[in-house]
Amino acid sequence: MSKERRISFKSIALALTLGILLVVSVVGAYRIWVSMDGGEMSTHGFIALIGGSILTLLVGGGLMVLVFVSNRSGHDDIVAGMPSSKNEDNDR
Repeated sequence: MSKERRISFKSIALALTLGILLVVSVVGAYRIWVSMDGGEMSTHGFIALIGGSILTLLVGGGLMVLVFVSNRSGHDDIVAGMPSSKNEDNDR
């Protein structure tokens, strides 16, 4: 038995809206960049821009992974004052 996954209208509308916002923001940033005087960037500048963007995405992704792992391991429950299921066995 295979369950068919139906894509809802809300999901399509959300994806389409986010895609349009992405295109509009990229086009707007490009037009502003081109309209500026002295906005030329060397090859080293583009390498630094791309490297910095990739590093920023990696750090953000790594922090999200740490939050997910912390939540799954029960560390967040300990800080909030709620005993987690893992620590209840050790307290007996």
